[in-house]
Amino acid sequence: MKTYFYFAILLGLGLLTKAFYMDDFISGVMALIPFWFAYSIYQPKVDHNRCTEHFVGKITSIKWSTFRLNTEKTYNVTVVYGNVTKTFKQLPPEFSHQFSTGDSISIQANPNNLKESYLKY
Repeated sequence: MKTYFYFAILLGLGLLTKAFYMDDFISGVMALIPFWFAYSIYQPKVDHNRCTEHFVGKITSIKWSTFRLNTEKTYNVTVVYGNVTKTFKQLPPEFSHQFSTGDSISIQANPNNLKESYLKY
């Protein structure tokens, strides 16, 4: 996976360089594709089978995300649990109707790595 990540970054940089030196708008736009691919590889995936420990966390902030789902805003939620502060990104629009800042929420986490976790609501 690391090889694909570095290849995508190099390809994106090459396309940006070509776009800059040759005044090629199409290459500049095409450079976004490898960067998006590298970003999707870099995002950590949570394995639900490894998350066996249960925590009750407290929501410290709910903010709008720049990502939209069917033209509706999604939310980034910051939660404190087990001496860890984590921001869960791109939660569905219904989340703000169910929870608010200061509420408790259930979390499943990996006992070996508490940052690997997911909300259980």
